[in-house]
Amino acid sequence: MLNSTKQELEGKLRETKGSAKQELGEATNDPQLESEGRTEKVAGIVQKKVRGAAGMRRSIFKRSRGGPSLGPARPSTVSNRGERFGAKL
Repeated sequence: MLNSTKQELEGKLRETKGSAKQELGEATNDPQLESEGRTEKVAGIVQKKVRGAAGMRRSIFKRSRGGPSLGPARPSTVSNRGERFGAKL
């Protein structure tokens, strides 16, 4: 499993655990537990986003260094605008 995928899953687990703590704190009227849960939930969300971005960055870097290409370059829309829309300029 890729490290970024593993980190995203760990982030989701942390977010879920934080949500559960927050709900339990609200149900038992325990502000400290509710606060801990909210903090852990936000930390999980951040962990998912940061690791997801790192994986995306690696993917883009790999493509620019000779990995799979993004496909053929698109032709200029200025020079063949009429052809694209069926009109002759």
